[in-house]
Amino acid sequence: MRAIGALRLWLWPGTRSIKLSARPSGCAEWGTEFARGRQQTVEAWLMGPKLVRRIFLAAVLSVQLCCMGSPPQAGTPEGFASTGRRLQVTAGTDGTPGGSTFNRISSALMVAQPGDTLVLREGRYQESIDFPRSGEPGRPIVLMAQPGETVVLDGGKMSIPRWQGVVNILNRSHIVVEGIQVINSNQRGIVAYSRNGTASGILLRNCRVTRTADAGIVLERVRASRLESCEAGYAAGGSPGFLINQSQDIEIVGCRAHHNGLGGGGTAQGFLVYEGTRIRLQNCVAEDNVRDGFDIGGGDIGATEVSVRQCVSRRNGEDGVGINSQAREVTVQQCLLAFNGENAVNIYQGAQSIKLYNNTFVGHVHYLWIDGSDLPERPIADLEVVNCIGYGASSRAIVTVAPLGKVKFDYNCWTGEKRGYGEFCLWEMGPGEKAFGFADLGEGGRWSRLLGQGEHSFSADPRFVDPGNQNFQLTRESPCVDAGTPVGLPYLGRAPDLGAFELTQE
Repeated sequence: MRAIGALRLWLWPGTRSIKLSARPSGCAEWGTEFARGRQQTVEAWLMGPKLVRRIFLAAVLSVQLCCMGSPPQAGTPEGFASTGRRLQVTAGTDGTPGGSTFNRISSALMVAQPGDTLVLREGRYQESIDFPRSGEPGRPIVLMAQPGETVVLDGGKMSIPRWQGVVNILNRSHIVVEGIQVINSNQRGIVAYSRNGTASGILLRNCRVTRTADAGIVLERVRASRLESCEAGYAAGGSPGFLINQSQDIEIVGCRAHHNGLGGGGTAQGFLVYEGTRIRLQNCVAEDNVRDGFDIGGGDIGATEVSVRQCVSRRNGEDGVGINSQAREVTVQQCLLAFNGENAVNIYQGAQSIKLYNNTFVGHVHYLWIDGSDLPERPIADLEVVNCIGYGASSRAIVTVAPLGKVKFDYNCWTGEKRGYGEFCLWEMGPGEKAFGFADLGEGGRWSRLLGQGEHSFSADPRFVDPGNQNFQLTRESPCVDAGTPVGLPYLGRAPDLGAFELTQE
């Protein structure tokens, strides 16, 4: 039996029991068809000898004595307390001044104060809205759909000013928007923006934006904010689903970007992190966008400390992940990049400190393309590609166009369909290039001898569970099981598995 590599302690305030939960690295929610591993729950007394059990149970009793409080109430955004009035917006006549029932969202927002919750009842609202004031720390202004009801803000009959949206959070902080749909904007869908970059504490949860002429959901010059379980699709050509610009400390969790750029100029990405610092994307899906699924660091200032973890990027027109020349400290980890039109990952010359750990690349023309066209005088430095699987590329697995700085390619499994010259890799393509085949991988191989790369890498069928049905988890017989090296992620067994999905059980 394989040992449990990492334990997570779950304590719910107010409970009188405790459990240990092991969530292997392959069990995060990438999308149901790709993450079928289940969370393993083990009781404390199964974990060791009697003395260890007694020590653990004593610790449990001590922790339980400290557990106070109550769990969040249903319908209240997690981490935010509803401390004020409940104002209802529904079809009909506005209530008396200061009353609690309105037929326009903007009317309710005019009287909303910090701590108030505006509940929208089912219906189609043809208005664009602005928040006239901010909430306060711990007392946000909450705008939410009644749970179980469909609330649509339709911009089809309005002319919205350039750069604005149907929903606007302009120079405001501590705002929550939850459960609404936005459609048919001649500009953007939902926009959070501040002139001086001080707006913070914005939460968008379970919001859906479709059919916009510009970007679907925009965070610009904001900080310490979060997008959770949101969707942006069918933005017109040249516009991304999600745009993050000049912002910092942003979390994007469980969001989906799809079909952006169709029918227009054809340059749209799913998620565009144009400029920003400390941007975290996790459990997100980018699919069927005209250009890249995820695009990072395209602005002059660039993007720094960006992580893309446990995400899926599939069937996009160009790259699964594009990392531009102004990107710094970018991590792509435990992601499935599948069937994108060009490369799994495209890295432009000038990018610095790029980590690709435990990813699964399926299909594509190339798994990795390193482009020297932007800043040929500044080589990529500190690039690591470790514990990855490449399966089914139609051309060379890796192509580098220009000289590289410090790089590490190792503990990977590479396969592909190309045969002949440079079937695996062209290193510094052009005059003086070096070509490698799959037979050059591994200890003593030409790639290792000439460049110091790939000593522990190999070429073999990774033996996925059911690749024909797009299940790219590993079978027990896979040569990728226990074939990796530790990179700071939890794992089962004597060593990490390769790819995005850790084998969860024997």
